[in-house]
Amino acid sequence: MHLTAPDAIPALVTQHTEELAFTWQRRQRAWSAPNHRAAHLHEIDGQLDAHLDGLHIAGREALAPAMQRFKRWGTDEEAFAAAAVIGLCAPDETDRAELDSLLVANPRSIRGAAAALFWIGEARALPLLQRWWTSDQPALWRASFPACLPNPGVRRQHLIDDALQRPDTAMQARALRAIGEWRITERAERLPAFANGEDPLLREEAIYALRLLGYGERLPHCPSPSLFDRPSRRRWLGAFALTAPVDSVHAAFDLLVSHSCEREALWLAIYRGDAWALSRLDAAVDGKLATLAAFGIEQLTGLDLERDRLWQRPDPNPALPLSKRSSVEEAEHAESAPTLPESKVQLEDQGLLEPHVERLRAALRNTARPAAEPHPQGESLPMRLHAAVKATLQGEAGALHQVREPLFKLG
Repeated sequence: MHLTAPDAIPALVTQHTEELAFTWQRRQRAWSAPNHRAAHLHEIDGQLDAHLDGLHIAGREALAPAMQRFKRWGTDEEAFAAAAVIGLCAPDETDRAELDSLLVANPRSIRGAAAALFWIGEARALPLLQRWWTSDQPALWRASFPACLPNPGVRRQHLIDDALQRPDTAMQARALRAIGEWRITERAERLPAFANGEDPLLREEAIYALRLLGYGERLPHCPSPSLFDRPSRRRWLGAFALTAPVDSVHAAFDLLVSHSCEREALWLAIYRGDAWALSRLDAAVDGKLATLAAFGIEQLTGLDLERDRLWQRPDPNPALPLSKRSSVEEAEHAESAPTLPESKVQLEDQGLLEPHVERLRAALRNTARPAAEPHPQGESLPMRLHAAVKATLQGEAGALHQVREPLFKLG
């Protein structure tokens, strides 16, 4: 269908809005995807910047499609697009109030709104930041809090005191996390009471903060497997792996496996990064999480499956070992094998190479293997986050914020 000039502009603006939301969602997922690296992030951020530029030029024409999509779907990526457009277009009070009400009605979407404040630039974000922080709605407090922390005009100690006094558990959890990630040592004395409290989320965030401030050896506690459906689980595991005593890490690995959290157990080993961790990854390289285990081995040793030819094409019919299948059995298996939908948690492994187990183990045991070389596309994004955890432990305040910052910002 050919669009006439009057129809083309609204259609183009709608497309920019849709693709802005989708591209931000890709960026969020990339941080947990081992195959995504710095080059991928640069490409994604360039696309986000281009869509924001287009919507900025469109002005108020972008409001209707952005708000309509947020009303319809109520997701964090649509909240990102809607909040970005509101911030860019300087709308009137009615538009801002409508965004507020949608965020309050969809509290799970606030992560997107919070992220939008970083992309549109400090000057444009300031009216929304102030509006949300001084509102009476907990969802809006949570949306503004992350952008308050790096603002040079904010005294973080006072911000933490204010946040901890507000009657909202999720807001308090964010404040406890910030004490550790921003190394607000003046408020470290607030953490033990929460670390010994009854609320599981507040307890985990307080312990996480204490670890980042250097108290990990006194905290042999492993995050509860019952909380491992939360996005926070990898943060908690990374800090635990770097700071807990050796025996506690080993016990946590066994605990996770016993609770059918094998994937998180392997991430614990990857984050720990020692000889014991390498042995756990070696043992898993011929199991159901072979690609993740092989990725971990690459991170710990400097081996590269592609460069060193340690990979193979995945077997689409693994029910019977290839060495024991006849050609007839192979054909029958191909016809009868059901196509199972891939679970969401396995999507993060997409793009990882299937290891050739014998070759990989032979290379792993080769004491003469060459020294590690940096990957041409940069460090894996999950490992960049883990490096930021290490930097925080070494005294760098805000490293976990800085690593996630947009590569481009509207001026």
